[in-house]
Amino acid sequence: MKRVLLIIAGFISIGLGIIGIFIPLLPTTAFLLLAVWLFSKSSPRWRAWLLDHPYLGRHIRNYTLHRGITRKAKIRTLLTLWITLAISASLTYQRWYIPVILLFVGIGVTWHISVLRTLTEESLKIDPQDYVDSGVDRNNVA
Repeated sequence: MKRVLLIIAGFISIGLGIIGIFIPLLPTTAFLLLAVWLFSKSSPRWRAWLLDHPYLGRHIRNYTLHRGITRKAKIRTLLTLWITLAISASLTYQRWYIPVILLFVGIGVTWHISVLRTLTEESLKIDPQDYVDSGVDRNNVA
C-alpha cells in the first residue's frame, strides 16, 4: 500500500512540475526532484523512466549532476516567468499588493536562476563518473 501511495505521489509531483513549466509560482525542478525521490523509494522502473524522459530527464540530470542549467533554459525560464507575471499583475492590478508580491517573487526567482551555473556543451560532455569522485552519486539522483 505504501509503495502505491508513493507512486501516486510521484505522478502528482510530475503533474505539478509540468504545470509549473507554465505557471511561474510552481517550482518545476523541485516537483520533478521530489518525483525522482518518490520513485526511488517505490519503483525503480518509473524512476528510470523519468530520468530517461527526453525532455524532463535532461533537466533533472543537468540540475542534479551538473548543478546548473543551460543558457537556453535560463532564457526560456526567465522569459516565461516575466511574461506570466506581467499578465498576472495586469489582471490583478485592482489590488495593489498582488503585483507587488509578484514583483518580489519575480526578483527572487530571477536571482535564483541567475546564480545557477550556466552549462555549456563542453560542461555537458564531462564524464558523469567524475561526479562520483566529487560526492554526487549519479545512480541515486534525487
